[in-house]
Amino acid sequence: MRLSTAVKVGAVSAVFGGILLALDEHEIDPVDPTDTSYDLVDAKAPAVDGTLLKIFSWLTTKTPFGVVILKVLLNDNGFHHVRSLAAQLPDVAPMYYPMRRLPSTEYAKHEDAAKSIPSILANGLGQHEFKGEKYFGIDDYHELYKSGGSTPSQAMKKVLAAIEQAEKELRMFSSLLPDDVMEQAAAADARWKAGKPRSVLDGVPVAVKDMIEVLGHPIFDGGSESVQSKRDDSIVRRLRDLGAIIIGVTVMTEGGVTPLGYNAHFDGPKNPYNKEYYTGGSSSGSGVVVAAGLIPVAVGFDGGGSVRVPSSMSGIFGLAVTFARIPFEFEGLSSTMIKSGPMAASAKDAAIAYAALASNFPKDHFYADLYDGGNSGPPPPRLDGFDKIEDLSDVRIGVFWEHFNDADPEIVAACKAALEFAKSRGATLVDIRIPHLRAMNLAHAQVILSEFALMWDKRYHSGTKIEANTRITVALGKTFTANDVVSAQRIRAWAFDIMKNKIFAENNLDMIASPTSAVPVPKVPPGASGVGENNNELVFQVMKFIPLANLCGLPSMNVPAGYDKDGMPIGFQLLGDHWQEHRLLRVAHALEVGHLVRKKPLAYFAPEL
Repeated sequence: MRLSTAVKVGAVSAVFGGILLALDEHEIDPVDPTDTSYDLVDAKAPAVDGTLLKIFSWLTTKTPFGVVILKVLLNDNGFHHVRSLAAQLPDVAPMYYPMRRLPSTEYAKHEDAAKSIPSILANGLGQHEFKGEKYFGIDDYHELYKSGGSTPSQAMKKVLAAIEQAEKELRMFSSLLPDDVMEQAAAADARWKAGKPRSVLDGVPVAVKDMIEVLGHPIFDGGSESVQSKRDDSIVRRLRDLGAIIIGVTVMTEGGVTPLGYNAHFDGPKNPYNKEYYTGGSSSGSGVVVAAGLIPVAVGFDGGGSVRVPSSMSGIFGLAVTFARIPFEFEGLSSTMIKSGPMAASAKDAAIAYAALASNFPKDHFYADLYDGGNSGPPPPRLDGFDKIEDLSDVRIGVFWEHFNDADPEIVAACKAALEFAKSRGATLVDIRIPHLRAMNLAHAQVILSEFALMWDKRYHSGTKIEANTRITVALGKTFTANDVVSAQRIRAWAFDIMKNKIFAENNLDMIASPTSAVPVPKVPPGASGVGENNNELVFQVMKFIPLANLCGLPSMNVPAGYDKDGMPIGFQLLGDHWQEHRLLRVAHALEVGHLVRKKPLAYFAPEL
């Protein structure tokens, strides 16, 4: 007797369902939540690019075997440890938005310290001497226009000409509208001529990442298809209100899924230090356009290092702020990991951009969670102490040495040198230990992959052309169960409390230091051209020091720390407590002025202003 198609399908589904249940059936391991042993282990996964990547993507996303393959990969990498630890924390409620409301007394201190921000936004932070080569920054533009040495229109003509040349080599922009840029410049000319510039940013070129809506520009979100923007995101509105010129929209990795930086649809961006190397992602174009000397500031988004990693690989400063510090409006609002931040040529430019982006916040979707009847949303930004860089004796820096040292020797040496400089200026180094980093990192991965799968679910099923690696990432995110995700959110709540009340409070820390990436900037394999790469072992190494900031909503900053034997940049990471960006910026400024010997990249296209 013939079986119907429905019966056959049901039988096959039952078999695969049984396999999946078996793969999910891990015993709950006995775990001591107080164990502070260093437990990170390397990821295990195949590295594929080119034709092999296409085949692997087809197997994992187009065949019945795919979900089994992905489950095996997850099991091989110990994702069941998240459930094991979560099971030991029955009294911990899951946390979805990692936000910390300040008590009234602390909020008042921020309000008092923030009184200097209007003056900084009006006049800048002044000039500073540097050991290395200097980039043309926000204050330089301000002085140029103030002295009458140039007008915004004259400057933007030169910037656009330089971008035209650089774009041929570096492929940084997904959208550039020269006529629109010159219209903005003409408006800035009129304000300067009338003696009424809106701020220190008036006439300064700024770029934003290709997931931030800019009126009149197509937004791709790194993908193959775009949506025409009919509005400005609140981030763009704040910049325009201060007179900044939105120069264009920068290439990002598709959907932000990879920290390596390459986008197959745009065949770029390219690293200005060496075009054979990755740029870091996902805010890759934003990092490159600043590193190449074309503009002083670009805006990125960071859900898993997407500001810090490209800043590290491109040799610039990148600040991923406290979660909810900088409001924005786009589909990623469904993410509980993503936060924004400036990527800048100097610590000073990062500080000014931070003050601009975090000021005048609207009543966004985080407002209700941070409003207690007396304090209106996030505390105002502050930059007090930014110039107090000769004496760091009031700064306490935590170091988890086993974690710090778990990186390439050249990177460790450069980052230790940065620490020693801070110590020579009086900073106190404090030994710390953070429990269960492995479970925390895996919890971050479970949450962000699940959220990404939701955001890209429609495109995944609609026939939209999607990179092979992106398809695998969506399928991986869809593989997690509700049990997995809720367990991860319980780990998040536990980690949030550990970081706030034990690591920072008990040790009286201002920040925690580590490398930004565990490996030197990697080369782009030849097979990745036009296709991309899936290399989770490398991704793990790149992200080894990244997840805590996103999981717990903490501010974190990449500071250039030097260069490796191949001349590629090395990044040093500072991780702060909630709402303490000003402390990170101060130490970054001290390192930049007193320690770092800056080298411009080979592909440097700064206009002659």
